[in-house]
Amino acid sequence: MLHIIQEDLKRLKEKYGDARRSRIMADVNGEVSDEDLIPDIRVLITLTDRGYVKRQNTDTYRTQRRGGRGIKGMMTREQDVVRHILTCSTMDDLLFFTDRGKVYQLKAHEVPDSSRTAKGLPLVNLVSLEPGEQVTSVLAVPSFDDGEYLVMATHAGKIKRTLLKEYSQVRSNGLIAIGLEEGDLLGWVAMSHGNEDILMTTLKGQTNRFRQQEVRPMGRPASGVIGINLDKDDRVVHMGLALANHDLLVVTKRGHGKRTKMDEYPTKGRATGGVITIKLRAGDEVAAACVVADGWLLTFITASGIVMRTTIDGISQLGRSTQGVTLVNLQKRRPSGGALFRAARRGRPGKRQP
Repeated sequence: MLHIIQEDLKRLKEKYGDARRSRIMADVNGEVSDEDLIPDIRVLITLTDRGYVKRQNTDTYRTQRRGGRGIKGMMTREQDVVRHILTCSTMDDLLFFTDRGKVYQLKAHEVPDSSRTAKGLPLVNLVSLEPGEQVTSVLAVPSFDDGEYLVMATHAGKIKRTLLKEYSQVRSNGLIAIGLEEGDLLGWVAMSHGNEDILMTTLKGQTNRFRQQEVRPMGRPASGVIGINLDKDDRVVHMGLALANHDLLVVTKRGHGKRTKMDEYPTKGRATGGVITIKLRAGDEVAAACVVADGWLLTFITASGIVMRTTIDGISQLGRSTQGVTLVNLQKRRPSGGALFRAARRGRPGKRQP
């Protein structure tokens, strides 16, 4: 009987045998955490002005040509608009920076997965935001060892640099990220290796580029130093890092925009007024800006929730003092209170995006 069983098993192996699909590993305790069961994929995180957050697969939106109409990205409540959009991995840490200078932490996979038109879940259900506190910047961190510093900028033109590792363990009720003066708001945060130049762009179309070394590292409660001098009724609308072989993309509230070579922005001193970055049409203002490179995908979201994806290669590369071209065809019957966008670089899941 044993001989018959052996012959039967040999025939089964020859007919159905294939490579082993499981791995046999030594010295493994056998414990499986919840994160081990979560697929590591690229996702799109959106957050509205009223604090509704949701997660979607990046393949939800198809790529369109420049000047397209886009598709409906989410259902928003009356007078609510999408304020933040970013692509990241499900395993990344999300840092939520608020207008009051605090930071909160959340895993990307902890954000509920929602359909394309769903409005999402209130962020206050996931992190302990204080009453009236608004999120002004969201950062995805694959690893707290990837960057040495966090660079922060406020609406009043202040700039600050702090070690990234100081934000690796954030309490459930948040941490102080920056000390703010009365009337000022924290607006932008970026990961830095410490040697990149800093770009600050204003509502009236000015951009100042200065060396990061002019901003010494400070502790979390520090308020920072002056990064750009502002004229009356002007404020900062974007802060980013000047990277080699990259362009500065500027978008106005009326859907116009362009990209300009980084070499056209001279390095000036900190606390200067900078140079012109776009020639604005009458009544128009800069809504957003971003440092981009060839081959990137752009996701635009209008104040009414319309989403459009396009490639950076389809956007004209023009000089600093030009007006730009139409990037998003805004419908006149809808409010055009601004156009927010996120640039996504093609790459491996979990790789840090600038």
